Amino acid sequence: MRITNAVITNNAIRAMLTSQRGIDEGTRRVTSGLRVDRLSTDPTAGSEAMRAGSELRALTQYGRNIDRATAASTTQENVLNSMGDLLTRAQELALSQSSDTASAQTRAAVKVEIDQILRMAAALANTQHEGVYLFGGAESTTPPVVVIDGPIPSFTVATTAPGPEYELAPGQRLRVADRAEEVFGTPATGALASLRALSVALDANDRAGVAATSAGLNAAFQVVQDRIGATGARANQLDVTRSNVDALTLTLTAYRSELVDVDIEQAITELVAKQTTYQAAMLATSKVIDLNLTNYIR
Repeated sequence: MRITNAVITNNAIRAMLTSQRGIDEGTRRVTSGLRVDRLSTDPTAGSEAMRAGSELRALTQYGRNIDRATAASTTQENVLNSMGDLLTRAQELALSQSSDTASAQTRAAVKVEIDQILRMAAALANTQHEGVYLFGGAESTTPPVVVIDGPIPSFTVATTAPGPEYELAPGQRLRVADRAEEVFGTPATGALASLRALSVALDANDRAGVAATSAGLNAAFQVVQDRIGATGARANQLDVTRSNVDALTLTLTAYRSELVDVDIEQAITELVAKQTTYQAAMLATSKVIDLNLTNYIR
């Protein structure tokens, strides 16, 4: 078999092209920081990286849901604390106006404050969060409590289905906000009804009636305290779930990085080696191509 200049030249060119492809691949890894940026590079690692990426996107959405649920829970807790303060004040006023020292004049003055407390409680029931009524349940675009002004304010409380749930993880959903009727009661019973009953008794200068409202106010206060406890328990659950999501996100991020990211120092070293090999191949090829009979004799 004869080895001609053409054969030598073709082999040299193929070697240079192979070296050039190696340099291109090395440059791509160094500039992108990725070992695998398409499935053809490493189908197994690429498929695993895609799966990890999909799970990371899902975790990101779960994280957003947890943050939204936490914000709603914090808002509800603040409202409940404020409602507890209003009921405590109402209890103090009821106690003072059921004593022997109270008079028609003092009860009339206190009635004004109780009516204001009732309106403030209704405003708390109509608290908005993210543009919807927090205690509106399934009817979150409609105010759950409507106050009807008059000598003795009255009100209506909407009866609704439970509100939406937040998806915190696969198969894990949590409803954060209570409905208005669960916290503030109905026109017949509960916090708002007890406040109105106190207003009626004060307006009538009914000492016994004022004293009788204490039981309803105490019961309403206990309902609010129970709801505060339940809200705190949900907040703890959200904190734990957030920690789990964060930990899993870190684990998946590290796993995906191992699959697709390149060791930059190693990549640079390999690129320099390939460039050196390519330069040597070019030098050798130039000598081979220049080799002919005249130069050989010379």
